[in-house]
Amino acid sequence: MNNPNLAVDASEDLTSDFRLLFRVQALVKRLVNQKMLSVLGITFSQGSALLHLMRSPEVSCQELAQLLGCGTSRVSRLVHELEKQRLVESRRDGTDRRVLQLALTPEGAALAHRVPLVLRDAEHAVLAVLPGDEQRCLLKFLSRLVLNVDRLSCAIEA
Repeated sequence: MNNPNLAVDASEDLTSDFRLLFRVQALVKRLVNQKMLSVLGITFSQGSALLHLMRSPEVSCQELAQLLGCGTSRVSRLVHELEKQRLVESRRDGTDRRVLQLALTPEGAALAHRVPLVLRDAEHAVLAVLPGDEQRCLLKFLSRLVLNVDRLSCAIEA
């Protein structure tokens, strides 16, 4: 009844299924990056930063790192790239000179407004292979997975 070969096969299937999620994520991210670069001349990471800065007039580098879910060294490189393109400007905080506040330039704000359109276009392109009812099911399933993984990661942090 406890066939060790079946256990190995089952775990390989689970690993394979789990790897599929990573593969979908990588492919979607690559497609979005390609679309963002071709249409707007910026990467997905840069577009995400612009969107966060559009929602909040001034954000510190540390706050932006938290919003993007990455480290401050990554955000420093990202901000440097955006400053070179004159999309973001940084200035020292008036009360704490160690803190760098970030804000969109007018060019950055104009570009930030176009990011959601490119993301929507990529979303439609990816999901076009599925009929509407399957798209709704997929989004429902993914939402449940997000809630579950978030719950699990919070339990680990506690």
